Amino acid sequence: MAKVGPMVMEVNFNSNQIMDLINSFNSKIEKLEANLAIKDDEISKLEHRISEIEFFLHI
Repeated sequence: MAKVGPMVMEVNFNSNQIMDLINSFNSKIEKLEANLAIKDDEISKLEHRISEIEFFLHI
């Protein structure tokens, strides 16, 4: 039985493909940043509401 080593693949990209890949990553990063900003805002609102409840309950 012959041993099979790791397969080596040669991958060639042209500059347009690389730019498309970079643009795709940038777009995904922008969407993630927007989602993070929304979540950050939601957390701030919840923290503020908790503070109001704590004040009301004199905790």
